[in-house]
Amino acid sequence: MSAQHDVTTKENNGGQSHEFHDPIGVEGRVPERGPKGEPGGKGGSDGGKKTDAGPNTTVQVGAGKVLVSQKAANQMIALLQEYFGTDFWSSLFSPSSLPTNGMETQMIERIRALATEAALDNRPADAKFFNDTATNFLNKSSVKMQFTVPSGSKQEISLNEPLIYHNVAVRTPAGTFAGMVITIPGFMSNAQGNNAELLVRFYTPNGRTLYAHPNETFYRDITGLVVTGTGVLPITNKFVDLSSRTFQIPYYALNLMPTNGSAKYEILAKASLYINNIEVMTSQYTQMLINY
Repeated sequence: MSAQHDVTTKENNGGQSHEFHDPIGVEGRVPERGPKGEPGGKGGSDGGKKTDAGPNTTVQVGAGKVLVSQKAANQMIALLQEYFGTDFWSSLFSPSSLPTNGMETQMIERIRALATEAALDNRPADAKFFNDTATNFLNKSSVKMQFTVPSGSKQEISLNEPLIYHNVAVRTPAGTFAGMVITIPGFMSNAQGNNAELLVRFYTPNGRTLYAHPNETFYRDITGLVVTGTGVLPITNKFVDLSSRTFQIPYYALNLMPTNGSAKYEILAKASLYINNIEVMTSQYTQMLINY
């Protein structure tokens, strides 16, 4: 994701500050080094934290149902949201009915990678599901598929690497600037009655967190780090699709040294989910290359 733009304002003055939570340390596995601008940590994410595959869930495939782990369903849903921008929970669809966006080959490769990961984790049912799904997309099959929303009383959370759209006009109290729109594929269930906050922070390739300009008032946390997010939101529903929330940040807020586009900055973005002010999960990184 390469971003080229002109920025004439480097700081915001006035307005109200949003006090975000204290920063967290860089955790989790090092993301895979994909092509420039493609997300790091290919093939979905378990948040970089040690987890099992979760309870089993059913996926309707044609006239029958396939039993897979909740982790496999989460990973597949995250990929579908990333490539097609649609909430596929409880939606009946077929690979042949999805719009063509020129990235099917890459998506199929990532599904195959998930199959390999599942096989190495000794999850043969998940591996077969991924391989069969990849084949269905490759053949543009008309088979109908449907994912089941997690049920039961156990709290389930899935948080995948940030999906970032570049060179978008971002409106701030100080004006309109070129920037990014961010969504986080994922969900949480059985967390109603609590408060949640979804934040994204930014890092250099060696894990150093980016600091905001001292005069920044909108995209700076109480310790001075660059941050953007949803703000605190009450959880009222049993099932929450995290990707339905989007948030923005202008490029100037990253506090990079401006070079009129001659320098390219490699930046990592990572999401954190807080419930009642406690961090419960972090995503893997999304890697991006910014001309500034």
